[in-house]
Amino acid sequence: MRNAHGTATSAILFGLGLVLAACNGDDQGDSAGSESASGSTGESASASASASASASTSDGSASTSDGSSATASASATASASGESDSTTGSSDGTATTGDTATTGDTATTGDTATTGDTTGGASITDTDTNGCPEGTEGCPCLGDQSCDGDLICDAGTCVQPGEPVCGNGKVEPGEECDDGNLDDLDGCTSECKEAPVCPQGSEGCPCDGELCDMGLICMAGTCVVQPAAVCGNGKVEPGEECDDGNNQGFDTCDNACKKTNFAMDPCGFAEDGIWLDIEYKNAGSPYSPKWTYSATPGFGEAQWAPKGSDWPEINLKGAVKMNYNDPFGTVCDIGSGQWLRIMMGLPTLQSYEKATVCLVGRSISVGSSVTVLLENPANGYCGAQVSLSNSWWADPMGAELPKNCLTPGNDFQALQITPMGGSSHLGLQRARLTFHKPVF
Repeated sequence: MRNAHGTATSAILFGLGLVLAACNGDDQGDSAGSESASGSTGESASASASASASASTSDGSASTSDGSSATASASATASASGESDSTTGSSDGTATTGDTATTGDTATTGDTATTGDTTGGASITDTDTNGCPEGTEGCPCLGDQSCDGDLICDAGTCVQPGEPVCGNGKVEPGEECDDGNLDDLDGCTSECKEAPVCPQGSEGCPCDGELCDMGLICMAGTCVVQPAAVCGNGKVEPGEECDDGNNQGFDTCDNACKKTNFAMDPCGFAEDGIWLDIEYKNAGSPYSPKWTYSATPGFGEAQWAPKGSDWPEINLKGAVKMNYNDPFGTVCDIGSGQWLRIMMGLPTLQSYEKATVCLVGRSISVGSSVTVLLENPANGYCGAQVSLSNSWWADPMGAELPKNCLTPGNDFQALQITPMGGSSHLGLQRARLTFHKPVF
């Protein structure tokens, strides 16, 4: 296999041979220089100049870029002065001299050029053996910076950028940031724009439970200004001790939503409503006990009065009398077949949670207790019963009446106290009726 250098050498040797032949064949012995053997100028062309044709392409291969044979025409031309022109390599791989004369020899390589440079017949192979230059579209890349122009590196390949997707964790063209979420308060918004970080606990910023700055509360995961509490809506809000859903100030939660410390009646029932109390300890007649009412604005003596009266009254059956000599103290003596009624009206009472009755007294007997019925004659004698002992000391006993046995809105009814079992003889010192958590 010949290369381009071998062809050029042959051409030079051939030219030297022509010069020697010309010199030896000159039997005329002219010493003044040879006359022109050809050409209209009369100049003598000596065959002493040879041209070496070396084909060199722009990428340094010994053949053309498509691997075809490179032809070099070497021409030996003699000038009148005897100087020879040098040959030059053209871009198409054809070796020519400065003049137009050519030799008959052709320089041809039989090899196919690779993508590497060829210098002096030695081939240097390029590292891009797959024909895909790094950084160009569709070719390998190492990060966006290694791609040309606006191309981006996606899965190790340079590609055209698509529409950015905010929230995928990748900062794409047109995005200032992308933290992989759509939270607007963490420094990168849901539109992938940079924004100040919202400190936890500040107004309008995230919160966890009650971790908000002073004057703020945590609502739906955000710190907001604490709204004014609404007392009576049934919800215990900031600044409230309680909220029982009403505007009554006489129960366990007053109308300022502060807890109240009510006392208990003698039977242990809380004074958390409206109540009336009769006491015979210093009374002069069964009709005139001491009356006491709960301190509840809007429901006093007049609101307890039955229709046609200005205050509640006592109604009796039988020879009910005062007993000033009982060991327990002064009592109202109610014997068998007798009863005492506390007459009342409740026209402004709308509802209540429960009603309780507490009796303080004893069985007037030497050997047995007394069973007492607590009833409402106006409602079918519904009620309850209690049992008091015959001890000589205070023996309070209480009971809860059936729901609405004493009827809200009814303006003429009564609580009837009747001894009916055991000794059937009651010494009553005190009685209290309470409507717990009423609405009126």
